[in-house]
Amino acid sequence: MELRMVMQRNDDAARRAADAGRGAEAGPAGPVSANSVPAPPTWPAPAMAMAVRSSWPTPVGVICVVLGVLGVLGGLVGMVSVFIPDWFSSFGFSPPGMEQALEVFTQHRALILVMNVVTTLTAGLLLFAGVGVVSRRGWARRACLWFSGVKIVVVVLNAALGWYFQQAQFRALPSGPFGASSSGGFFEFVTAIGVGVSVLWGWALPVFLIIWFNRGSIRAEVRSWDSGAQVTRPPELGD
Repeated sequence: MELRMVMQRNDDAARRAADAGRGAEAGPAGPVSANSVPAPPTWPAPAMAMAVRSSWPTPVGVICVVLGVLGVLGGLVGMVSVFIPDWFSSFGFSPPGMEQALEVFTQHRALILVMNVVTTLTAGLLLFAGVGVVSRRGWARRACLWFSGVKIVVVVLNAALGWYFQQAQFRALPSGPFGASSSGGFFEFVTAIGVGVSVLWGWALPVFLIIWFNRGSIRAEVRSWDSGAQVTRPPELGD
């Protein structure tokens, strides 16, 4: 009987020792399972946003500056050309058969001079806006939009004036192979094509600037110019 009780106590002690060993192997956090193993890192890692300096203000601003300078020079030449008939007359030079056409030019000299002044000022506004874009000033967007609105109106006025002036000069030409009585509607057709092309060409830049500077990302970037902040974007391949 005593032997049986001793054997029973030995078996209980052995089971408790075995249970204690398994608990030590499992650790305080319990048994290890497949779900508790951390997932391996993924590759490539998600792109992190980084501050970058956009490049579009330089080409857009340079185009505005160049066209602005050319427009100012063209307007100054136009203002000077108003007085060319007087210089011809002072030297006694008068093209034969062109007296009436030159008289039409002289009659509309004031209007032509005013339009050249307006064209020069509009080109100066474009030059000013281009400098602001290149230097990344917050007011550059407003200057470009102001130029665009004024330029669209000025182009229409210049086209209407050009049509009227050319028609008046054509009617004043003497009769002959190139006169008004012999060309029929050909001169009007050519003039209409020229006026249409000049309108489309004159509207190209202002329409582009209106579309460009009304994009949401461009508006946000221009607003950041005054604050000194930079717009962030994910890095591209090769950065």
